[in-house]
Amino acid sequence: MLTLFAWTATLSAQKITREKADEIVLNRMNQETSVYYNYYTIYNKENVQTEMAITTINGEVFELDYPCWVYYINYSYGIDANRYLIINESNGNLLEIKAKKDTGPADLATWRIGMINYYADAKQLYYGEIIKNENHPNYNNPELDEEGIKEILEIIQAVYDSQSLERDTVFYKYKIHEYYRYNFHSVELEVNPELPAIQNLSQGIIPTGDETLDKILSAYAFDSVETFVYPKFPWITISTKKEYNLIPIVKEFNELESIISAEFAIERMAGDGNRIELIREGDSATITFSIGRGDCPSGCIYRKHWEFQVSDGVAKFIKTY
Repeated sequence: MLTLFAWTATLSAQKITREKADEIVLNRMNQETSVYYNYYTIYNKENVQTEMAITTINGEVFELDYPCWVYYINYSYGIDANRYLIINESNGNLLEIKAKKDTGPADLATWRIGMINYYADAKQLYYGEIIKNENHPNYNNPELDEEGIKEILEIIQAVYDSQSLERDTVFYKYKIHEYYRYNFHSVELEVNPELPAIQNLSQGIIPTGDETLDKILSAYAFDSVETFVYPKFPWITISTKKEYNLIPIVKEFNELESIISAEFAIERMAGDGNRIELIREGDSATITFSIGRGDCPSGCIYRKHWEFQVSDGVAKFIKTY
């Protein structure tokens, strides 16, 4: 099934080049909020399609009668539908088509792999470095350092640019991404249910009436509240749609008289899967991709690794084990 999803106008007086079309597509993808939307591969037709006719895996055909750049977004996991993004060459208008998994292009193997998104992976690896090192310069900075994330993304990019059989295995055959283990959004609060401000918070009433508590909730845009067998189990989970280094934020909550204890789940408590591990020393880095197999919901019992070394922006395959 194919469903028209959205139109977005990007008006232009000139014809849209591939570079501009790529930019429009990336801007659209960067608007996604769900973590699963961060893991995808973008395929595209090599040239402008003057009259587009695409046959899907299940035999459906859809056509467009204007010159356009054609992209297909294939999500790695967690999403039950992929999508087509069609960029009008004349004016940059974006047509978005939601596509069930069985409505991908029948000839996808002939499409060009344009972009693989590893920003979410770089962000996980960056946060992992902070959590494991109390002396990290950004340990007490709630804002995620985009430059720091970009540095790690460039290491992954170097491996992608290495043009080796092992590179193909990691990115194309197994599509290895870092297992999503670090939380950027939610804090657990142990509270006194008898306090008026806490009673308000437990019901999702913000501001709560406690000035110091409300100041923190507002500063980090906490706008979602969950309880579990409350107040018998006096814990409240608060969440924000924004992404933060939660270490200093938890410290702020722990300084409040109205909060008994604040914490956040440093890593997911259950499950396992494919992994990316990064060790940086000076100007070089060792990055290892691995696939996990065998009862991964309880913790993978088998793992195969591909190790690369990156120095001066150039990656070299080291070994597999």
